[in-house]
Amino acid sequence: MNEALRIILPIYLAVFFLVAFVWRSYLVWKRTGINPYVVGKLNRPIDFVENYYPVPTLAILATTLAYSFLPQVYQYASPIVWLDGFELKVVGLSAMGFALLWT
Repeated sequence: MNEALRIILPIYLAVFFLVAFVWRSYLVWKRTGINPYVVGKLNRPIDFVENYYPVPTLAILATTLAYSFLPQVYQYASPIVWLDGFELKVVGLSAMGFALLWT
């Protein structure tokens, strides 16, 4: 199962970001002519979130790439061992598939 996940996760991540961000942003831009990635410069809470949103996105990308291509480095990321069961992986993959379809 781990070997399959090392292949599936980077592919899923690429497809999800293409569908959720690139494709949806293109549709917004095409329909409205507005760039959906304009970050505000005011002092509102949403501007704070917009400024720091790339941090968890980059962390997800780094963790996925480490898990898939550098498993010896991934061990230093403090993986949660009790989440490594087969049943939880199946539930997680099912939730990921549902999220992609929903998006």
